[in-house]
Amino acid sequence: MLGCTNVNLICSGATVVAQYNVQGSNQQTVRISAPNVTLTNQSDSSQTLSLVTDAPATILLTNSGAPGMNFSIGGSVTLNSTTTAGTYVGTFNVTVDY
Repeated sequence: MLGCTNVNLICSGATVVAQYNVQGSNQQTVRISAPNVTLTNQSDSSQTLSLVTDAPATILLTNSGAPGMNFSIGGSVTLNSTTTAGTYVGTFNVTVDY
């Protein structure tokens, strides 16, 4: 979650991006796919938000095996005065391919 306030909207909490690690062969380009995520209100499952993901399209491995390369996936959610209050939960479907 992010910290924001307006007349009809209060968000709290620190922002945190998802961290991933990929290991493979040195100098391989890894393609990353992280589609947008539907977030569902835990008190009212008919209420959803869309998390628009922000992920690198590719990364270049600079070593073989461990420790691998870390990458982050974040995103944004658009909220407005009609957004239903509650906790919204969703799952990232991340694919890496090289």
